Amino acid sequence: MKHLKLATISVLYSVSLVLLLTAIGVVLFRESLSYFEIIEIVLAVASLVLLMRFAYLENASCDRPYASTATYLRARC
Repeated sequence: MKHLKLATISVLYSVSLVLLLTAIGVVLFRESLSYFEIIEIVLAVASLVLLMRFAYLENASCDRPYASTATYLRARC
């Protein structure tokens, strides 16, 4: 996570901020969430997990003799 691209960091920051503000709204202002909003929160967390996983693999591929992340992923399987 030492060298992430600016695009990755901006998406990470934006989604994290939305999740934080949603949590503040639910906890402090006692707002209720519908089922669709709960599904959206789960999808946002899943997107962060996938984003960080592939950002890590992209940075880790620099240490490996593979040409790209796709080649690294195929070699791991």
